[in-house]
Amino acid sequence: KKIKNIAYRKNCTAKRKTIFAAYLNGEYKIFQDKFLIGNLKEYERFVNQRFLDPQAGKLKQAARDCVEELQKKIRIN
Repeated sequence: KKIKNIAYRKNCTAKRKTIFAAYLNGEYKIFQDKFLIGNLKEYERFVNQRFLDPQAGKLKQAARDCVEELQKKIRIN
């Protein structure tokens, strides 16, 4: 079986972060590497506190892209 409630981006930024979006309990959750950060808004706050641009912008965009991809996957199934 394929896992359908996850979308990810590997090697985001020079620090090679992996960003996951998962649909859990009716909400999109963002993980960075192996850590659950929270929903998209919480993730963007987390990134703003810990990273500078352009890295912060790339990480936030990767998370948004994952959520968008996941929304499309869920609609299809």
